[in-house]
Order: sequence, then structure tokens, then C-alpha cells
Amino acid sequence: MRRTLSSKSFSTQKPPVGKENRDNKALDDLYGDIDAGFQAMELYTPVVLSKTHANHATETVTITAPFDLTVLDVYVVKTTAIADNNGINKLQVKNAAGSAISDEISIRTTVVGAIVRAASYTVANANVDKAADIQITFTRAHANDDNAATVYLSCIRR
Repeated sequence: MRRTLSSKSFSTQKPPVGKENRDNKALDDLYGDIDAGFQAMELYTPVVLSKTHANHATETVTITAPFDLTVLDVYVVKTTAIADNNGINKLQVKNAAGSAISDEISIRTTVVGAIVRAASYTVANANVDKAADIQITFTRAHANDDNAATVYLSCIRR
């Protein structure tokens, strides 16, 4: 079934009084289209969340979800040149319940700016509710190792 847009959002006509966005412009026509089954792109825009982690012992840090979202990808940028001498410095991203979203990501590299991606992630655990904490667990094996990095989460609103 083909649908026709009923809105006049792109015409020079002034919109009627009604629901307003942040610029106080009426969006009745757009809301009518959404009610008719069209999806507004702004509701499904990609979002990147990040957390920078200094060189610390094993710890869990959190990112609070600003809205309901689905994590699509996890990647890490190494921020210091000190290597992991034992190959066991890693991090893992988990949802608020502690279920793994990503696999354990090894951050054994001496290259500042090196990008490491999760090899896999669990789709069933990737949905995160608004205000829920996304957990990032950093593991450092030895005091002279360095696990400093910035973690990026590519997400989409849901």
C-alpha cells in the first residue's frame, strides 16, 4: 500500500497552531504523518556515546543512557603508548543487568590512536533503557601495564 504525505511541511505555508518543537514552530502536519505511519528520521538518528578511562587497576565505569537505545558497535581508541606485557588487559561492555553486550576486547597495543573493535556482541543484550547504566569493565593485570583508552558506543535510538 502506497501512502501519500499529507503534510505541507516543506511549503511556504505557515503551519497551524499545535504541537511545538524547540524552535516553537508548529509541527501538526509532521505529527499527522507520523500518526499515519511515517517515521520521523530524528527519532532514529545514530548516536555515539563515549567514556575516557585513565590508567587504573581493574574497575567498572558507567555511561548513563540518555534515552532508550540499542548498541550497534563498540570500539576502543588507545590513549597511551605503554604496552600490555602479558596480553590480558581488556575491557567489556555490559548492560545494566551485567549481561555482556560485547565480547572481551583486548587493548594490548603500544600505538596511541590504535582502534580496536569488538569481534562480536550479543544482540539480545544490546537494548538499553533510558537512564540505565551501561557498564564498561576494564581489566588490568599488572601495575606496570596501561589500559588507558576511550571507549565509543555506536547506538541508535529506539
